Amino acid sequence: MRRKGIYLSILLAVVFSVQTSCHVFEKSADNPPAPLMKIMTYNVLYGFNHQKSTKEAADWINKQNPDVLALEELNGFNEKKLGEMAVQWKHNHAVILKEQGFPVGLTSKTPIEIMEKRIEGFTHGYLHCRTAGIDFLVIHLDPHSYLKRQKEADIIVEKAKKLLAENKHVVVLGDFNSFSSTDKERMDKKLELLGSQKKGKNLNNGQFDYSVMERFEKSGLIDICDKLLAGTDSQRFTFPTKIVENEKTEEDQMKFSRRIDYIFPDQNLAKKCTQVLIPREDIQDSISDHFPVIITIRRSE
Repeated sequence: MRRKGIYLSILLAVVFSVQTSCHVFEKSADNPPAPLMKIMTYNVLYGFNHQKSTKEAADWINKQNPDVLALEELNGFNEKKLGEMAVQWKHNHAVILKEQGFPVGLTSKTPIEIMEKRIEGFTHGYLHCRTAGIDFLVIHLDPHSYLKRQKEADIIVEKAKKLLAENKHVVVLGDFNSFSSTDKERMDKKLELLGSQKKGKNLNNGQFDYSVMERFEKSGLIDICDKLLAGTDSQRFTFPTKIVENEKTEEDQMKFSRRIDYIFPDQNLAKKCTQVLIPREDIQDSISDHFPVIITIRRSE
């Protein structure tokens, strides 16, 4: 009996030691929880400039160290190929909406739960995923008609409102192909851009349309880029880069520049946002015709 008691004491001591060691490891200075979370959206022009710039793109994204990355125009990609590329920026989780047309996708450092993939009723579709405790709606609205975009926006906004009513953290992000009324003053000066769009269905009574973005702005989500970015046109626009053939000079680029890529977090996440960044490095001119948009938020305590 005494020997059994000794064995039991030794066993309890070992268990206590292991538990204590694990507890200390979790809180050690070498493994602190990351206080900030970086979220990025990037329209990558037919799969990173028609797949000619995948290495440069992967290296650049890796340097940005995003926690969650939304991608639009993943042409030529399937989920396996996206997953293999995402590993290069240290994301072991990747989801793609579809394999044909213009897919959107999401990659993350943390596991991704697919909530919905929707194509019906959309030109490109949207992807609803949950990762890092946030519901992400990755979107790429119709590029040809503001009326079509209105219908797509109504569906997405209704989805976001339901999630907000359930007290979910929500971020809607991607290529909205639409203008915000907060940019109206500068947009109204872009007569060359207005003239270039007269042949299509993007103008509303011959003028730039702001009705699509108003749907998102009134939904309970926050246009965080408008809140935190400086007001100058050169600091706000997300399209085009100088990869566009007719907009190689800075002067031409500014004539046709516009903000069409957005990140809309919910109000609680918006309060924790510490930075908005639209990187303008030379490498962007070889990766895509869009610039990426990055926000940084404080994680919940």
